[in-house]
Amino acid sequence: MLKRFIAILTMMVLMISLCGCKAEKTDDEFEVQSEQGPSAESKPLPEGTALQAVPAGAQKALIMGAEYQQGKYDPQNLQAVQPYMEKAIRTFLADGSKENAVFSPLNIYLALGMLAEIEQGQARQELLTLLGAKDLAELRGICKDLWNAHYFEEESATGLLASSVWLNDKVNYREEPLRILAEQYHASSFQGKVGDRSYSEALQEWLNAQTGGLLKEQIENVSMDPRMVVMLATTVYFNAEWNDDFNESSTTMQTFHGTKGEQKAAFMKKNETNAYFEGAQFGAVTQGLRGGNSMYFILPDEDSSVEQVLQSEDFIALMQKGHNYEQVRTAQIRFAAPKFDVSSNLDLKQGIAAMGAPSALDPKAADFAPLTDEYIEAINASHAARMLIDEKGCLAAAYTVIEACGSAMPPEEIIEFTLDRPFIVLLMRENGIPMFAGVVNYF
Repeated sequence: MLKRFIAILTMMVLMISLCGCKAEKTDDEFEVQSEQGPSAESKPLPEGTALQAVPAGAQKALIMGAEYQQGKYDPQNLQAVQPYMEKAIRTFLADGSKENAVFSPLNIYLALGMLAEIEQGQARQELLTLLGAKDLAELRGICKDLWNAHYFEEESATGLLASSVWLNDKVNYREEPLRILAEQYHASSFQGKVGDRSYSEALQEWLNAQTGGLLKEQIENVSMDPRMVVMLATTVYFNAEWNDDFNESSTTMQTFHGTKGEQKAAFMKKNETNAYFEGAQFGAVTQGLRGGNSMYFILPDEDSSVEQVLQSEDFIALMQKGHNYEQVRTAQIRFAAPKFDVSSNLDLKQGIAAMGAPSALDPKAADFAPLTDEYIEAINASHAARMLIDEKGCLAAAYTVIEACGSAMPPEEIIEFTLDRPFIVLLMRENGIPMFAGVVNYF
């Protein structure tokens, strides 16, 4: 089974749980019918993943998310989210921790977009500002383009997004925001008996299905608070093979000089002519992935730290410009990178507040009147992610491009690029939006 998830598999989950006390129903609220809802059309996953459309523990499926159609996107909308991406990466990776870290700025963005739809007042305005949108209409356009740019299914590369809303059968809700979440964010809304074990299990089953089972350990700890009013869940799944895979026979054990001392790790190796990106405090090399994706390996200089690089302007310029980064030259790269499997869990409240939206996850400041009249007394927000790479890829596919060009001498410069100390990774598509970002500090 592991062989079907090699190369780079990444998945994210962000849950926002809102807990409170029951209020009286008003005329502009609605009750759902008692009969079981229709089966949901869930996003397809690679062979071998069990997928249950309507989770068994959900008593009702209220509104099903709109079927996704892969489409075009406006590059300017993607540029609008770059300030958010910078803040997120610096907030959640450059925190001085010596632990490994990985998260999906894209996944968190979409969850916060959904949150902005069901909050109002200061909390909503802070979220709109953080997310780079002047109003909800613009936010919906940005989120639509993010879906279009990052949802893809190809023979050798897959990127899947999913979202859902989980509701309490003892609470009254307004219908309009749920319909907006279904139409604009492809979010299906489910309702069940909070406190019933089967409902929490249904949530866990949905998360596992949408993330290909890669976050089972973290998802086992996800449960519904008995006071839960609404829970938002978003996921992202990525799977691709290298454009040019690594020869397993070249992989050797080598020393990694990490934050927990010297450790042995399996290093993949490749000699190639490639672009070398140089910043004031780092060097970087990319490895292409099928479907127009790339992984940037960013190695701080020996006298610089991961935190210093993440705070540098050159790092931000590389993230924004990608292959158009100015400080680049072609060289023969003797590339050596350790295989890694990195996962982490984040409590988002402090980070989101530091990024400029303190009211959004503060129950004393947040106002959920667009969705319900329930009094909200606690908000929990967590995020889990995992990233792993090795020599090959998840799916087997092939295509050939034959191009006749004039011959050229190989570059004379040779660069030894060995990632044997803490380093940074960015996983991006051609559009420059980081789907995942991580730091590898030890093994």
